[in-house]
Amino acid sequence: MKTIVMLKDATGADRGHTVRDYEKGKEYTVSDDLAKEFIRSKAAKAKPVKAATNK
Repeated sequence: MKTIVMLKDATGADRGHTVRDYEKGKEYTVSDDLAKEFIRSKAAKAKPVKAATNK
């Protein structure tokens, strides 16, 4: 699973089951395959993963 931020509105089917709308500016956790497709089509960008800090 990957967290993405939508750069524009798009429609997609996570894991090929339910088609839904993904809205520009919102953050979603989706399957790796759907994330790759949205990123490839410039509909989304990957959200950076924050490194864990030890205190």
